[in-house]
Amino acid sequence: MFNYLPIKQTVPTSTPESKDLFTKSLFLSHAFLIKRDQIVGKIESNLKRRKELDIWIDVGPVDGELEFEVAVQLPFFLPTYREADEYEIKLQSASYIICNRCCEVMLEGHKEEYFLMHYFAQSDLARKHGKKINQLVMTRSVIIRSFTVSAETASMAIEDNFEEWLNTLNKDIRLIIDGLRYHLDDDSQELPDCNNIGRFCPIYIVCKGDKISSALKFAAHVRAAQIMSFSKFSCDLAEIEAFCNGTKAIDTSKLILGKADLLYRSGDIMGACILACIGCETSLQTFILYQLKQKGLSGTKEKDAFNNLSFSQMLNFVSYFVLDMKNSDTKHIIGKLNALRKLRNDVIHEGRRIIEDPEETVKLGIKAVKDLQELILTQNSSSAGT
Repeated sequence: MFNYLPIKQTVPTSTPESKDLFTKSLFLSHAFLIKRDQIVGKIESNLKRRKELDIWIDVGPVDGELEFEVAVQLPFFLPTYREADEYEIKLQSASYIICNRCCEVMLEGHKEEYFLMHYFAQSDLARKHGKKINQLVMTRSVIIRSFTVSAETASMAIEDNFEEWLNTLNKDIRLIIDGLRYHLDDDSQELPDCNNIGRFCPIYIVCKGDKISSALKFAAHVRAAQIMSFSKFSCDLAEIEAFCNGTKAIDTSKLILGKADLLYRSGDIMGACILACIGCETSLQTFILYQLKQKGLSGTKEKDAFNNLSFSQMLNFVSYFVLDMKNSDTKHIIGKLNALRKLRNDVIHEGRRIIEDPEETVKLGIKAVKDLQELILTQNSSSAGT
């Protein structure tokens, strides 16, 4: 039975276990004013750049370097470390500070802007500005990392590095969440994933050079603002309803490959590799079954036709008996698929853990699966025509 019970969110008020974290992060030691409806994003390439509109034009480098602190606001809370709400996780590549007590504070008279800050600093903020706090909203967990780059200006540094920062954060934050989930106490709730932070998470960046800049809210693209949709579909809604109700025949490999794409963009290289191979196997099996039916295979023999037939055998069958392996493009596609398949075998059979994709085996493999599907579609069309 459910009863209506009004509650107020409480915030732990215990002293931070490591006060050093507050000296390491500007977002923990400062209150940054954020304009609610302003967001920084990549503009169209055909627009002309105006240098007088550069980001943080008043902040100069120190010894040729600028430090950027990036704060990713997750849509959920991460676990506490023992009793600590702030803690640091050091990866091989960098250090990440996790804070569960950041908040958005709106002062009296500041309707269209808020201060992003640590919960403990709210009273100091109100006293400094001589205004009452109208609203305080906890931001869920914030993950903070610093990047130091050589650059003449902050705008040039952002233009040259923002996409790489996003890719790094996608990979590392996914890895951190996987690590936290793997080590959760038995009585803890399952930790959700956070796919593609550039699309779905507010990202705040502050620049430190010869002075500390204001903080700005960033997005992977200006259309990724939360108030706008950045994708669309044009089919009738009945198609979506049929899909959800399980009454529509679908291309299973397309569904699986779409999820592989999503996992790859979110930094889950290993999951993307496995799903891409499953999507490829599904396409191969569908195609081989079609070819066998064209040769007179009966419905009662369909299941037996694939008994003990491996991914490698299906790929070889299609490669050498159906497709034209003298064609350089086809040969290239099959080569990328074989590389993907071997990597998957290392994961499944050898227990290999994939964190990086330096040779882009998975990225190119996903594209090769899509290219193979196009070849299969063309082959099916040719077979039907003859």
